[in-house]
Amino acid sequence: MKKMKNITLILVLLTGFGCSYAPYSAINKDFIEKENIKPEQVQFYNANRIVLWERIKNQSVDSKELENTGKIENNKYRRDEGFSFKNNLGWLVKSDDENTNILHVITDKNEPNKTLKFMRLSETEDKIKKEFIEIFGLEKVPLLNELYYLIPEEISTVLVHKKIRTKSRFLRRFQKAKKNVYCGTIQWGEESYQIYFKNPTFLMISREDDKKSRTKIKKHKGNYIKDK
Repeated sequence: MKKMKNITLILVLLTGFGCSYAPYSAINKDFIEKENIKPEQVQFYNANRIVLWERIKNQSVDSKELENTGKIENNKYRRDEGFSFKNNLGWLVKSDDENTNILHVITDKNEPNKTLKFMRLSETEDKIKKEFIEIFGLEKVPLLNELYYLIPEEISTVLVHKKIRTKSRFLRRFQKAKKNVYCGTIQWGEESYQIYFKNPTFLMISREDDKKSRTKIKKHKGNYIKDK
């Protein structure tokens, strides 16, 4: 029976994408629950790059350079201008006490209560859900209603500098310095931030089938994942 469960998990994870990771969906969630593994014991990963900055009305992010500090970037002149979380960044999570369709991502082990809320589409308002799907063309995404997304509380167009929009210095050469793009408001801990992503992000897990490997928290340069 145990072997059959492992074979099932392999088949599920192989339906995902990426070299080392698979989307964390309702199927993965069910498997982990049946194995009596808490989400807090699993290494999660960020699917797509996101950038957060403090929300200031009628003011766009300026052109100052973002300083690279390992996996997480912050502006070396003003911290509030941008925090960039790279794709494939390893994260720990906290379960929501009232809703298993919500997971709270810990971005800094020294501030375990400063989290980002990832959730399934069913847990957000219909208006936001409709905008989220239409703006980013998610209608035909596999497992759309099963993935745990980072969903803004509201979505609007904001004038954003290309250093926020694009990580690649090469691609920046061919882009306008500032451009109106879709952004959103998000809660990061108790504070409100503006968020930008070219592609909405969701939680992923390792493809590896071995339980010890899946639940072992590994060190990754520049992130805030602690060892178990």
